[in-house]
This record gives sequence, structure tokens and C-alpha cells, in this order.
Amino acid sequence: MHALRIELGDLTKVISLKNQGVLSAIVNCTDFPAPRNARVELSMGGLDSEGDEHFRWDSLELKSGDSVTITLVPFVEGEQPDEVTTTPQFREMRIEDLRKSAKNLGFRLEPLESDNR
Repeated sequence: MHALRIELGDLTKVISLKNQGVLSAIVNCTDFPAPRNARVELSMGGLDSEGDEHFRWDSLELKSGDSVTITLVPFVEGEQPDEVTTTPQFREMRIEDLRKSAKNLGFRLEPLESDNR
């Protein structure tokens, strides 16, 4: 198992999982629906495949000129995630996010007839 050490200026953050799974650190640059609403951030998350839990650490806002270093390191205990959800909770949160996004764009999502969850 590994951990990720993330460095942004004077800030150092380590994220890790105690069990096998997936860790991610992603730079997102969103300028939709208009460039004036642009947001650039580093999002960090993980999936513990044994506990079937999703982890999220608070995003770091980035600005032009910022340099982010992500280093793969041997496992060390990392910072506690800011949010932990189980798979069913995570699915419901994502569906609600999609509904809100669709509504903001003038659409409406309808449940599928086969979606009895």
C-alpha cells in the first residue's frame, strides 16, 4: 500500500488508505458555463475496496502560477478524510448532484422504470 504526499507552497498533506483501494489527486479546471466562473482546484479522494467506503479530503483552491507536487510514498498514516460515505450514500449524493446540474442547465432527470432503488 502507498500514500500520496501533496505539496502546495508551504502546505504539505498526506492522504492514505488503511486497506487496499484507490487514491486520487486530480487537478480540475472548470470554466463552464462561463470563463468568469472558472475554478481551479486539486481534489483528493479514495475508495477503500475492503470497507466499500468513499473518502474525500477538502479540495485545495489553485491559482495561476501555483505548483503542486504529488509524491508516491510508502504507506504512512495520512490525514483523516473530511468526508466518508458508504457506497449507497455515495450513489445517492452523486444522483442528487446530477439532478441539480441538470436543473441548472434547464433539464430534468427522470428515474428509469427499472430503477427501483
